Amino acid sequence: MNLRGASVNHKTFGEGIIKQYDENYLVISFSQGEKKFVYPDVFESFISVNDSNIAEFINSEIEKKKRDKIKQQDITNEKRNLVQQKPQQNANPISKPSFMSLMKTFSVEKTKTMTKSN
Repeated sequence: MNLRGASVNHKTFGEGIIKQYDENYLVISFSQGEKKFVYPDVFESFISVNDSNIAEFINSEIEKKKRDKIKQQDITNEKRNLVQQKPQQNANPISKPSFMSLMKTFSVEKTKTMTKSN
């Protein structure tokens, strides 16, 4: 949807007209001059739009951005969990009884080897 030319109201700067925008920023012309804002975040608290169709579009953009942020957080958390689990998965834990058995076997084999060489 083309937002250029849309009339807006800002809590501090009053009425303005959207001059340019992209997926991240918005430039609005007010009587005091042009101001740059983060899009669509600024519409959550500081700016309202006079056209209901544009307002509906912007609300859907805000919701989409929130969903994307949640997805990104989920991906980050999932990666973090995988990294934390990886050492546990690669580790080959050996129980104490198994370790003791290995040590006895090693000692017996070492003793046999030492006895043969003498």
